[in-house]
Amino acid sequence: MDFASGSGVLDPNNPQILHLASLFQSHRNELKCTVVNNLDRRLRRRVDPSDLLQETFIEALRAAGTFMKTKPMSAFDWLRVLARNITRNANVFHLGTAKRTMKNERAIEAASFDPEKHQSSPSHIAVKKELLRKRELCLAEMPPSERQIIELRHEKNMSNQEVALHLDISCKAASKRYYRAIRKLSELMKLSSA
Repeated sequence: MDFASGSGVLDPNNPQILHLASLFQSHRNELKCTVVNNLDRRLRRRVDPSDLLQETFIEALRAAGTFMKTKPMSAFDWLRVLARNITRNANVFHLGTAKRTMKNERAIEAASFDPEKHQSSPSHIAVKKELLRKRELCLAEMPPSERQIIELRHEKNMSNQEVALHLDISCKAASKRYYRAIRKLSELMKLSSA
């Protein structure tokens, strides 16, 4: 993706830059929520989430060419990953390695991990596939609003606050809707197993 004019400076009239800016602006609230949720609490007075959003936009401009060639995920998910990475980098930069002092580290006993216990048997894999198939069938029976909230929470890994922003509802309403959807899915799963 060529964002630069002949002089090597970003061309603000480039339609690709305008599209990226429009996409970024339309998801600004969700991205800000991602930043706030991933920013270490100790840094919230020191680091402004808007600054991290600006860094995310600059990184998106820089990496857009690679993203457009490969498109490994949706543009919104890509922007969320960038925002999360920028925020984590800020956490590391401002907090340094204080979390990893020797007094905080504990030795892991080699005997505590047995690889044979963690390998799945063919029957275990078959049971897991069957449960996933039943879950998909049960999800298909649910109303779209309930399916959507489960998808946002589990497949897109959004927090409750991010879901509330995405659906333009309160956090309390998002929590209630999620609880009802999970309860209904659980009931449908039980019925399909009977």
